[in-house]
Parts: sequence; C-alpha cells; structure tokens
Amino acid sequence: MPNSLEYLTKNLDSVLFQGETIVGDGTTAQLCAMLTGIAEIKQPEARRKISSSKPVDSWRWIFKNYKEKGYATMFSEDFPTLASFNYRLHGFKDPPTDHFARPFWIEADKVMKGYCINNRKSVDVSLKYLLSFFRRYKDRPKFGFSSHGVISHDDVNAVGYADDDLKAFLQMFEKESFLNNTLLIIFADHGARFSGLRKTIQGKLEERFPFMSITTPKWFPGKYPDLYNNLVHNSRVLTSPFDVYATFRHILSYPQYPSGIVTGQSLFSQIDEKNRTCASAGVDDHWCPCLDLEAVSIDEPVVNETVSGRSEVQSTN
Repeated sequence: MPNSLEYLTKNLDSVLFQGETIVGDGTTAQLCAMLTGIAEIKQPEARRKISSSKPVDSWRWIFKNYKEKGYATMFSEDFPTLASFNYRLHGFKDPPTDHFARPFWIEADKVMKGYCINNRKSVDVSLKYLLSFFRRYKDRPKFGFSSHGVISHDDVNAVGYADDDLKAFLQMFEKESFLNNTLLIIFADHGARFSGLRKTIQGKLEERFPFMSITTPKWFPGKYPDLYNNLVHNSRVLTSPFDVYATFRHILSYPQYPSGIVTGQSLFSQIDEKNRTCASAGVDDHWCPCLDLEAVSIDEPVVNETVSGRSEVQSTN
C-alpha cells in the first residue's frame, strides 16, 4: 500500500514500529492481547463445543475502561463468519460497545460478492462507518476499533486494493481535524498465513512482524517530548499487542502509570531494549522472531519422539 504509507510518513509524520511482533497464532491471539491485556489461554473458557464455556462478555475489555471515563465506543469487524471472537468462541451476548457493527455485517455478508457490497468495496464501507462515528461524536472523547479482514484474509496481496481507500480516509480524517486530538493506530494482526511464502524463512518473519504505525497530533511532540521520544525509541524495540493494551490504559491513567499491567509495557514509557525479551512482551516461544531454525537429522531421537507424538494424537482424534 505505497500511497497510504507515503501519506502516513510524509504528511502525518507517523511512527512506524519495526519490531511489532505477534504473540500467538491467528487474529484472536493478537486482539486478546491488545483489547484485554490477557492471553486467550488465561481467559474464562469461551470456546465452542466446551460444555462449561460462556460468551466473552466477562473478559477484561478495554472498551469498558473507556466507557467508564465517558468515551463513546465502537467495535466493527467486516468479516462476520470469521470474526475474532465468534469463529472459535461464543462471541458477545450483549454489545460490548455503544456502536457494535456485527448485526450490520451479518446482513451485508449475505449480499457480498468478492470484496464488494453491491458496487462498493467492503473496506470503503468500513472506513466510512468509522469516519461517521467520529463525526457523530465530534465533541466527545471516542475509542473506535475497526477491523478490515475481507480484503486480505485469503490473499495478502489483495490488501493493495484498499490502498486508495485508506489514503482517502487518512486525508479526510486530517481535513476534518480529527487528528488534532486522536491517537491513530493502523496495524495488521499478522502476516500471510495461507501461501507458500509462509514456508520460507522470509515468510515466517513476515508472519511474525506485522505492520503497525502510530500517529499522534502535530502538537503532541512539543507538549509531551518525553512521551513522544519514548514512542520513537520503542519503535525500534521488540514490541507486541500487550504493549498496545498497556498504552491504552496509560492514556486513561496519565500522568500515573496504569496498575494491573502484568504483561507488556506502555509505549509511552521507555522499554529497555537490553532486557526486552519475547517472554516479557508476551510472545510465545514458537512465534518469537529471535529464534533460529536449525537443521536436524531425521535419525535424531527428538525427531522420532515428535513423529510418534503426532501419530498418537492423530490416532486419539
């Protein structure tokens, strides 16, 4: 998406995070970390086909923190069949935000063909909805989350079709002065997961290093130089969605640092790169980009143990 990237860097002076790392497999792992600060495995059971499982309403959603502070809130995912908390999990029993777009996207999905709803790209509809949310609450603090999965889920190269739409959104967002009081985060949940590229070393790294940029208001560096310098410093350090959650909490508690942050660290506080590890960032060992792959002979005991273990699992299943 060269046009959007150029606008972010040259017009908006956005900070690009070079070490943003996934914490687990798939979208749900990343959004659990970003929106609750707790890994899925540590959440109350919500998986389908588990008798004791329940909807995810009781999880520690960041939306609740912002609503308590008087913010208008929004949550939208344009891919209802594969929604982050509905595909494997029970989803929400009650709307988690003031504006919950799932009912709309369920109906839109019935007439969606390819990447389009009638004659409009789904990503354009989604971005316009986000823009309307900001217009509706122009004089009220807002927390909005918008996910655009239709256009990129099955083919990572198709995300290029959204380039002009995203740039147009950024231009309008700036023109209407929403960036004067907004922290704008544009991110990918993970890299390509469904292609031959994933089998290569380059592909494994791209899967683990998704895009993330943070745009602050133009006045922010001058008024809060320490916070901004920490943000820039951290853009060159290994970071994760857990850090984004801590940042969301820090915004609400500032100037105090938020309590109850177990994993991750606010991006407005300087992360010590010498002591930052995958473990401290909440990144599972398998997904840690710092690890090297090592060729092992098929005669090694560990290979036989792995193969035997897999056979037993398949036999049990």
